[in-house]
Amino acid sequence: MNYKFLLILLLVLANQLKSGSDWLWSHPEPPSNPLFAVHVFDSLNILAMGEAGIMLRSSDFGQTWDVTYSEHITKNIYGCYFFDRQKGLIVGENGLIYRR
Repeated sequence: MNYKFLLILLLVLANQLKSGSDWLWSHPEPPSNPLFAVHVFDSLNILAMGEAGIMLRSSDFGQTWDVTYSEHITKNIYGCYFFDRQKGLIVGENGLIYRR
């Protein structure tokens, strides 16, 4: 009975590993910083933020990305909420709260 369970488990895992091979980088030079927060403003504009204050902006719903760093934020960004395109809150590491 244990051998059958092990065989089924291995087949499921092999199938999962095989299905992940369709993933490709969508940008030639992806940043090495992990991303923790994303805000979608509308059908085209996206802002993603993460480690060490990295910010990625897209104005074509993710087809291309511009990588920027804020001079005011150098800590990890873990969350964000925007009221509109000009006003929002960013929260992060060690109690970081930034209002824009």
